[in-house]
Amino acid sequence: KSSGLLPDLAGFGTELGLAFTVDSVTFLGSAALVATIAIPTPSMAGERKAMSRWDWRAPVRDLAAGIRFVASEPTVRGVILGMATALFGAGAFFILGQPFARTVLLAGNSGFGILITALGAGVGLGMLGLAALGSVSARREVGFSASLMLTGVAITLAATTSTVGGAAGWIFLGGIGAGASYVMGFTYLHEEVDDTLRGRTFAALYTLVRTSLLISIAVAGLVADLLNGLFPPPFESGIRVSLLLGGTIVLLAGVVTFVGVWRALRPSKLTDTAYQSLKDASDVFTSIRGRRRSPDDR
Repeated sequence: KSSGLLPDLAGFGTELGLAFTVDSVTFLGSAALVATIAIPTPSMAGERKAMSRWDWRAPVRDLAAGIRFVASEPTVRGVILGMATALFGAGAFFILGQPFARTVLLAGNSGFGILITALGAGVGLGMLGLAALGSVSARREVGFSASLMLTGVAITLAATTSTVGGAAGWIFLGGIGAGASYVMGFTYLHEEVDDTLRGRTFAALYTLVRTSLLISIAVAGLVADLLNGLFPPPFESGIRVSLLLGGTIVLLAGVVTFVGVWRALRPSKLTDTAYQSLKDASDVFTSIRGRRRSPDDR
């Protein structure tokens, strides 16, 4: 037997051991492909050259600068907070998907594979669909929020189904929304954020998104245990209720993002004071120009 630190060679012969082995090899292949990419050395800004090479405070300063920029830009802030909140809600599916398929849908471990396959196919279709429509001019921030709402509705409805086929159908639709929102959100940030702040902005994005996902994964199982048996059928399962809450959070994230983006894009109304000032200026201009003479004034 293995001492605990070394791998148990007998485990490689099992189905799970073989699956993990193949998964590990894919990471090695990805690393080999990335290592062969010729990446040019970027030119450093003057402030970077002046810094010490071993300045460990630089990443913290960059992250703080990115957070300040995100907080000062309404649409960028809405997109980033929408992505973080959406992953907080969707994180419940990653930790509860397998017990949902096994104990609620009674589909066993293979049922979870069906759900994951449906999710992956939906994400791929959503990304490919946006690639095909790449030349279409549209408000990406609006499409981003609409895609989040689609994903939230799909997860919510998937949590209410009683068959693995029905759940897979809704998860497939949710995957389309998730893939579309991912592409539109990142594309919008790349277009709107200046080159000098892009790295710092994405550092803030990754920090918020991954923190939200980790918190969701940590609390999803606990929430499912606390809610188990508190509601009448068909919501007696805490797993079903937790997934329902997760989908609702994603839906609300899309709604809040849409409202924030709509307010940022909507032209501001003039106050009564500003309107009166413009009216007074118009009257003054009219008096300076002079009133046109009518035939009766001759």
